[in-house]
Amino acid sequence: MQDSIETLVCFLELLEIQPPILQEQDKSSLTRLLEELEPLNLDEIQQAANSIREWCENHEKQLKEYDKAKRKERKELDEIIDSDPHKDRWIIPNFQLETSEYSLSENSDSEVRILITPPPESSETCPVKVPILDYVKQILSQWINR
Repeated sequence: MQDSIETLVCFLELLEIQPPILQEQDKSSLTRLLEELEPLNLDEIQQAANSIREWCENHEKQLKEYDKAKRKERKELDEIIDSDPHKDRWIIPNFQLETSEYSLSENSDSEVRILITPPPESSETCPVKVPILDYVKQILSQWINR
């Protein structure tokens, strides 16, 4: 389950990274991915992660850019020289996850919610907790409809 959650979080980061790594030509494949994710229930995180991994296998270039942005953020990439301090700057969102345990009949299960903190310029002031799979669907839909 932890691998699936990490897959969803990385995918969210890929969708929300600024400047965007995903381009207009990625919309059709992202639309197909959203169509696969839409019918999934909140407890089907593993299936969602599998669909996202399949999508990622066909988008290695974008994943390499994402990895480069993550390494640069952590200052692990030695070959990048900051001759222009504003070039290749990415803003990668930070998510806080919360797992809540609940019981359905005899089966014990857990639900992962993601804490969404509104940006400073937002009129909202309180963080909101939503199920991670719902948030992935919401952000993916927003990205497609830009």
